[in-house]
Amino acid sequence: MSLYQIDNAITPAAGIAAGAAQSNAAALAAVAGKTTYIEGFDITGGGATAASVIEVTVTGLAAGTLKFEMNILAGAAGPVNAQGGLFIRFPQPLPASAVNTAITVTAPSFGAGNTNAAVVAYGYQK
Repeated sequence: MSLYQIDNAITPAAGIAAGAAQSNAAALAAVAGKTTYIEGFDITGGGATAASVIEVTVTGLAAGTLKFEMNILAGAAGPVNAQGGLFIRFPQPLPASAVNTAITVTAPSFGAGNTNAAVVAYGYQK
């Protein structure tokens, strides 16, 4: 198969969650008879009234739960952090712990005063 041909056994997937001052969880859905893989995720939004550090989790993986720390800047009208968010791309796709298992990326609330936050997860089922 050419590098430019599409593998028809792979179905692209994305999970999106957004909301201000609340926990947001983006899920790559479970599909009967297929394994879900995550390729990466993005977390963006604005700051909060007070600076903090939140713990982002990725669950449902064969390797177990992954945890990432993300700083939140003080200033609800400003960016979430100096980098503009948390942008993770894995060097190779990570599989779910079993067939028909969802993978979920969860970001807790950025804090009081936050006016926008979003989580997007990228992957596929095969």
